[in-house]
Amino acid sequence: MAHVAAQARTLMRAAGQAALATTLARDGNGHPYVSLVLASVDHRARPVLLLSDLADHAKNLRRDARAALLFEDAEIRQGTRDPLTRPRVSVLGRLAEVKPGEVQERLRDRFLARHPGAKTYAGFADFRLYRMTVDSAHLVAGFGEIHWMTGAETVYPAAGAEALAQAEAEILERIGRDHGAALRCLAQGLGGGTEPVAPIGIDPEGLDLRAGERLLRVPFDSPVDNSEAAINALVSLANSGQPQTRED
Repeated sequence: MAHVAAQARTLMRAAGQAALATTLARDGNGHPYVSLVLASVDHRARPVLLLSDLADHAKNLRRDARAALLFEDAEIRQGTRDPLTRPRVSVLGRLAEVKPGEVQERLRDRFLARHPGAKTYAGFADFRLYRMTVDSAHLVAGFGEIHWMTGAETVYPAAGAEALAQAEAEILERIGRDHGAALRCLAQGLGGGTEPVAPIGIDPEGLDLRAGERLLRVPFDSPVDNSEAAINALVSLANSGQPQTRED
């Protein structure tokens, strides 16, 4: 089950958007309502959304916090394969507003690093940051490869994620300052071309890069739980060749 959960988190961490299902409040009949949202995840791979109070999905959540998010392989949207043959994961849980404080600031920074266009409205009074408490997940990894997982099985263990969450800004600054050559090597190997490369997120399972307008996901060979291990994993990948990744 650990390998299956890692597959699910890989999809969630690589995705930049998701389909959000909530219970429609306006008709009082409990109809499901689906909308497209920009998405990020925290260091444990719990989904994070930035939603406007004026949107129907936010109004729905105020009445019923239960929700589901569908994350799919980015290549579906590029039309390279039959969508039903591509991996996807449905994540079920409850979405709650992240209250002001240090955690909110860190999650907001992660979200905006992934979606810089959201900076134009993130400061509006009606926009709020939400994070999902995951109750379960349903992974379709391929034909006949279908798995249900509990929330505890789906998310990454807290003990291995907290140190990186607290030090993320410092680690990214250090990577960008001292390891530019390694970043360019990784990005070029992943099809990032010659555009400027910047690290925008790091978690126990990998590094997120922006190469021009493209998002690249660089998975580590094994999980890391501190800044030195993360740096060493980055350098090792750059020296060893081209890692497997996903692009959004």
